[in-house]
Amino acid sequence: MFVTSHLIAVFILGRMFLGIDTTFEWASGAPSGLLHDAWNVRLIPHYSLAPLFVIGHLAMGLRAILLGHGVRVRFTDRVAWVICGIGLGVSFIIAIAQLNVGT
Repeated sequence: MFVTSHLIAVFILGRMFLGIDTTFEWASGAPSGLLHDAWNVRLIPHYSLAPLFVIGHLAMGLRAILLGHGVRVRFTDRVAWVICGIGLGVSFIIAIAQLNVGT
């Protein structure tokens, strides 16, 4: 529901009705960016944690499916932790990109 509502807001409301060019620059709050604008700074946890939560939910769903097929608990736990670790890595990369660390 969350993803669908945001896609509708960006592509239908933003592009079609308001005529906004919804590029990455628009999403990152250009030209001031996310850090230098008091309104845009609220998006940092939203953009960086959302991938972690989505990937974590997918990992737990896969774990439940594997358990339902009789796979050992220890193995399913490891698979879920590895996938969640990947989600954490993706979130860190996104946060670093948002904050312009290293530039």
